[in-house]
Amino acid sequence: MSEGFACTWRKRRACTRCRKIKVRCEYDSPDTVRCTRCVRAGVHCQVPDFGGSKASSRQTNGHRRPSQLAEEVSSPIVTSLPKISDLVIPTSPPKSLLGVSPPNSGEEDRASRIARLQKVRDDVERELRTLQSAEGDKNKINCVDGAINQGLLTEQEARNLYAMFSTHAANTLMFGPEILVDFNDMKRFQPVLSLAIITASACCTRGSSVDQLIQYLDRVICDLLFTMQAPSCEIVRALIVMCVYIHPNPGSKAPMYVLLALSLCAALDPGSSKDIEVLLDVNRHSAERDIARGKMDTYIDLYLCLMPLALGAQRLQLLRMLPMCYKYCDVLVQMGSQRDLITAHTLNLMFAGTECLETMAILGDSPGMMVSAVKSSLDHHHSRLADLAKQVTLVRSMAEGHVDARIKARVYAFTACYRVIVINLYEISLGFLAKKPRATLESKDELMFLQEIIDQLVTVCVDDIVDQVEIASAHGLLSKYLYFRPLHDCASLMRIYYFMRALHGSKCPKREQKIEFLKGTINDGLGKIKSLFPRWMNTYTGSHMVQVTTKVEKWWQDHCELIPTTAQEWECYVARTPIQLLRHVISDGDKQMKPGYVGLMDQDQYFDQSFVVQIGHLLNFPEDSSSK
Repeated sequence: MSEGFACTWRKRRACTRCRKIKVRCEYDSPDTVRCTRCVRAGVHCQVPDFGGSKASSRQTNGHRRPSQLAEEVSSPIVTSLPKISDLVIPTSPPKSLLGVSPPNSGEEDRASRIARLQKVRDDVERELRTLQSAEGDKNKINCVDGAINQGLLTEQEARNLYAMFSTHAANTLMFGPEILVDFNDMKRFQPVLSLAIITASACCTRGSSVDQLIQYLDRVICDLLFTMQAPSCEIVRALIVMCVYIHPNPGSKAPMYVLLALSLCAALDPGSSKDIEVLLDVNRHSAERDIARGKMDTYIDLYLCLMPLALGAQRLQLLRMLPMCYKYCDVLVQMGSQRDLITAHTLNLMFAGTECLETMAILGDSPGMMVSAVKSSLDHHHSRLADLAKQVTLVRSMAEGHVDARIKARVYAFTACYRVIVINLYEISLGFLAKKPRATLESKDELMFLQEIIDQLVTVCVDDIVDQVEIASAHGLLSKYLYFRPLHDCASLMRIYYFMRALHGSKCPKREQKIEFLKGTINDGLGKIKSLFPRWMNTYTGSHMVQVTTKVEKWWQDHCELIPTTAQEWECYVARTPIQLLRHVISDGDKQMKPGYVGLMDQDQYFDQSFVVQIGHLLNFPEDSSSK
């Protein structure tokens, strides 16, 4: 081929592929007519003929001589058309065309098409999620592998600790084992939660060497939240595990993690109308429903964990976003599974219980309120909770015979929330009587009301101590709630003990006998907690349990014969709530009993209140008086 023809061809003609991107064709040598872009792409190099004929092919025309092309142009165009009788006109489109059936093929063909296309879409979306997760894994360092590389533990130890948690802790962990899958998959897709689970198991099986692993987990979460700014449901669940298992000593650190989890859930927009609409729409795609269900479960799980802790610490301001969680009750009832029904019953109990406690707290803080008004309000709320208490029998009967750990976890959450609500309801009433002058508590009605409160509190606290110690004895892992809740019950009994000694002393032999019986009950409760020492004392969590229980027992032995007679002693031993008494005993002992001391509890309350107020302003919540 002559060089002049090739140059002219390049100037006047361009292939279809190069025309689309508006560039000139490129060639490897002057003699070729096929552009390099088409060669690299492996496609046919087509050049449109603007003379009206069909598109010409460079691969074909490149082998023709210029004289042949000139003869073809000068010759007349001959067109031969077939006869109409020779044409075969199809009556319907071919069935092989893109796998599409004829439009009049019937409902069965239409249904099969829908099913086939739905399967194709599911496969494509599944592959897309896999590719996206794989792409994300390339840019994210796996924190479990990081802990192994730093020598904090071996891979086999990580597998064993993860398996231990999946077996023993799922019954009391609020979000259950439905997210606990194979170790390799869990480590790949949820590394932060995997590391939290491994650390929790290590706290219950190892000693002080776990400190480095805990510090590493703290750095991982802080890096994700404050450096990478990547909040997720996985981090919320990891924070729940940290609050329940990893930080056993009740202090200011555990509430900080609770507040972080609350703020993350607020950022995920829980209880939105869009999520509820997606969950109720059965025709919605499964991927959207999974995302909405994950957000709902995470928020409910957080409050199932937070409810007993917040009520036990008398921090109702942490429950201000509970109504958002309550919006899911109708959704859970319509879903219909046993686990969802138990969760709906628990949410109803939590919502009604917080309303009762808030109403009673307002009455208890009113100095001029009559005792009869408080008693009638207590009876009303008690009857309301009694109706909800019927659900306890229903829930337990639903769980009988089930080995599903998710059902057991929900039953444990329901029972824990119900018992703590009842205890706090009577504690508020007892606190109201403790704020009144002792001289006004001599009437018959008031003494009967006081005795009723004391009897109910003693019964519930003793049952709670027995149940928690039994669970801790039969359990493979020890959470701080399993030993700190019995200590809280013992503090409630101590408060009742000092109340009765301050009012009656040794005036009446019958009452003195009740006081001695109460003293023996407190000693028995502490003895039951000490029965857990041999099994757990050599572990990180068990060492904290031994330390805290020893402090409480020593303080009780030093003050069990005390009779509060002065106003200062009444304020320190009777007017204080059980959690205040317990926290002061654990932290510094007797020096915090001095008037005017600002202790750890007050600092924590200020921190919690200010933090929650900021979240409330972010979500446009009204500010109440408890946050000021």
